[in-house]
Amino acid sequence: MIIWGVVQPGDIITPKNTDIKGTVLENGLIKYGQEEKSLSLFVKEALGWSSVKPYILAIHEQTNKSLSQIRIEYMEKNNMI
Repeated sequence: MIIWGVVQPGDIITPKNTDIKGTVLENGLIKYGQEEKSLSLFVKEALGWSSVKPYILAIHEQTNKSLSQIRIEYMEKNNMI
């Protein structure tokens, strides 16, 4: 999604229904505190779940949309689906 330009390094990601905020890094990882984690691990740990669908549960603060919504909108706009 960084390559598509719909999510930028520095954007804030919040697992749904939490106040936990992580920052998108250029390498696609999420920085939370002093740690860099995959999106999936960041969301799983924030929610305390053993498995998650991170693109559904990760909310992009700048648009207030899930990463899944952003991905679908981009793909529809560019006739990818």
